[in-house]
Amino acid sequence: GAVQTGNHDDFISLAGMRFQSFLREARCPIYSGEGILNIIAGGRERYQIWWSHTHWGTSKLNITNAAKRALQFNAPEADLALLGHTHQAAFEMFDMAGRTRGAIVGGTYKLYDSYGAKWGMGHPGQPGMTVMLWPNQHKFQIYKDPEDARDFILGQIAMRRRR
Repeated sequence: GAVQTGNHDDFISLAGMRFQSFLREARCPIYSGEGILNIIAGGRERYQIWWSHTHWGTSKLNITNAAKRALQFNAPEADLALLGHTHQAAFEMFDMAGRTRGAIVGGTYKLYDSYGAKWGMGHPGQPGMTVMLWPNQHKFQIYKDPEDARDFILGQIAMRRRR
């Protein structure tokens, strides 16, 4: 895993901790700013993810809009755009320029978000999107619930054992 820095990271200092120190101890890569992450799955298939804390085009009605605009204007070669900042979690798989793309907004880990409720966002939902990348073909799948991704993998393993 990895972490993208954001606008609330300094709040952890109220508990006497430094955000970067906390993550460094967890041995988690920390990214700030925006850019392309290149990932090679299984040593063969290359994927590009445009990653940023936020992007213009945020919409309460179309939560993935800013991620789609990032793909359209900042990274037309990328497969996925991954954003944070908003207090709602959502994903969408769609076609753009003849290719399947993914737009992900990670949401918040707060159990109750008074700010989001104040602005009509309702319950933030469960964060924790999982993206599965295929190593032998250029294909990916996004799961909102990590347990659904786990169940898919276990099902594939069981099916191969039966063969």
